[in-house]
Amino acid sequence: MNRTFVISYRTVALFATALVLALSLLPMLVRVVHADGGPTINATLSANVPGASATISGSGFAANETVHVSLGAQSKDVVADGSGNISGVALTIPTVPAGLQFVSAWGETSGTWALTYVWIAGFQPNVIPNSWYVLPGATLSFTGIGFGGDETVTASYNSSPIGTFTTDSSGNFSGAASSSLPVSLQNTQATITFLGATSGAQTSDTISIGQLYPSITPSTWYAAAGSAIGVSGSGFAPNEMVNVIAGSSNASSTADTNGNFSLESLQLPKGGGTVSITATGAQSGATATVGVITVIPSPWITFSTYWAPGGSPLTVFGNNFAGGEQVSVTSGPQNLGTTTADINGNFSLSTTVPTGPSGPATITATGVASGASAQGTLTIAPQ
Repeated sequence: MNRTFVISYRTVALFATALVLALSLLPMLVRVVHADGGPTINATLSANVPGASATISGSGFAANETVHVSLGAQSKDVVADGSGNISGVALTIPTVPAGLQFVSAWGETSGTWALTYVWIAGFQPNVIPNSWYVLPGATLSFTGIGFGGDETVTASYNSSPIGTFTTDSSGNFSGAASSSLPVSLQNTQATITFLGATSGAQTSDTISIGQLYPSITPSTWYAAAGSAIGVSGSGFAPNEMVNVIAGSSNASSTADTNGNFSLESLQLPKGGGTVSITATGAQSGATATVGVITVIPSPWITFSTYWAPGGSPLTVFGNNFAGGEQVSVTSGPQNLGTTTADINGNFSLSTTVPTGPSGPATITATGVASGASAQGTLTIAPQ
């Protein structure tokens, strides 16, 4: 008994294989197969891809019998009319590899059946980026077609997702990636893969990554040592942090979407000579350097009065200190106050005449950043 079953199974399998091969050579997408004098069915496709609709109709069944119609794993029961006809049976083409897919209809009362087949084409996904050449860190947008309808398509670089998209009913999508490619990629190529979650349809794009050419410009090329200057830059990666260093001083700013940044204040070191200012992109590693010439300031101070009793109101005026630096004003051990010079290195400090014996008193103003100092003498009047 087992041997007879094996031979019969092989015979049927060989017959089915030969039938599929012969039918696949024919140009038409739909074929009707039936026994002589038996029922026939026909399938009309909205498109010959998975997810599309197949409408099945047929004739030759018993009047008013229930007909069981199947396409892949889907099935639907329909009642034939008084003439044994069925129509408008809608089934969805399953997600299967390209090839033949059979549709069957079986009459439950008559016990007769009919068979037709449809050719299911494979998905043909294609994705176009908004640009085939981008700078490191740039945001990419994509337009895709040929995926499954209403499915999620994941875009990945080096096995890491950079964005997900949802197709419409026709398998198309359009949108921007949620993440950019690593900004460390420069002067190279990156392959991005796109995979449909339901259909398994897959394609890829290769994007060329350009080279960053950063540059920085100081607000002045000649400044007092210890003064604060501004720095602007361009050519860095979009939205990355840029660190700016001058000697032991450092500051940071964030580049905009075009890779440009602006830094309002960077303290220059003490001492004269050429100071190197270096800006480095925290993510891209892009670096730019310029030199600024600094000189040691030669400040001087004056007073609102040069003869007054100790404790009387006094205004100290300073000139030619480092721009933006703090200036400390003292008289011997007495601290008369601290103020901040303007961008030109000038200041005025409201204080009082030092207390002490009548006679000359020396007042000293010292720049905290530049180290430059100036002295002036006034006379403490007798009480």
